[in-house]
Amino acid sequence: MKKLSRLLYELSLIQCSPGIGIDRLAEKCGVSKRTIYRDLNDIAAANFPIYYDRGYRILNTAVLPPLNLSPEEIINIYAVLQNVSADGAFGPVIKRVIDKIRRITPSPVKSQGIFFKQTSTDPPSITRYFESIERAQARGKVISIEYTSLDGRAGRRNVHPYGLVFLNHGWYLIGYCETRRDIRTFRLARIGKIRILGRTFEKPEGFSLNDYLSDSWQVFRGPLRDIKIRFTGTAMTAIMTTHHHPSEIKKKHEGFVIYEATARGDDDIINWVLSFGKNAELLEPEELREKLKLRLKETLGLYSN
Repeated sequence: MKKLSRLLYELSLIQCSPGIGIDRLAEKCGVSKRTIYRDLNDIAAANFPIYYDRGYRILNTAVLPPLNLSPEEIINIYAVLQNVSADGAFGPVIKRVIDKIRRITPSPVKSQGIFFKQTSTDPPSITRYFESIERAQARGKVISIEYTSLDGRAGRRNVHPYGLVFLNHGWYLIGYCETRRDIRTFRLARIGKIRILGRTFEKPEGFSLNDYLSDSWQVFRGPLRDIKIRFTGTAMTAIMTTHHHPSEIKKKHEGFVIYEATARGDDDIINWVLSFGKNAELLEPEELREKLKLRLKETLGLYSN
């Protein structure tokens, strides 16, 4: 099975059989598990929200009818296949798929000059961790990881692996950290080594990775916030024509847009607001507004001399 067909088939299998395992995927596609891991990384890099929780699944926010891809989904498939060579045996397959896509999609997708860039910032080597994490979760075993936090501090953490998920350009391990005594998120790219320990753990009854992630802005957790943001200028069009969170409410007024949502992840929310520059003002909540003001003061201090 050629890569083009295999990637589509894998997406269909995951959508139709939530919780499908790596062995079954490899068997159905007739390739090695290592190849499937590479494929899953490519698929996730194209912004399909895949996660692992006793098998591979697609987050509820994703819509992928097995035989009825939307234009947006087809664009993501283009991204997955961007680096596939059209030379040799792949040429005829690629040409047939592209021709079919152009016949059923709107004019922007039909353009031969479109370039789609994958959004993953992870090195390909991170897929080597998948099998260890899957095996530990299946057996209910605690894992020990060498981990470097964002502030550069390196250390060892013992973690109860609850699952893997691709979010905000990278793969993350979500699990209970014995050091922090809480559920934490670990970027796979910052993991040095993984060792499966002899001790076992039990996942909290009723815990769902999909539910856990549903109200986060992007990756990180924190208090649930009712946020209100005022957008002006060029940001108005950007906000009105794109979707950012399941809970969002957008109201357009003369000269501005009021955006409201309920979400977790203070740093992620602040980073998003700041990305719009002077065209976005965080109005509520006041506590988060003060955090944003402090961030701006600290940044301005770098340029004050």
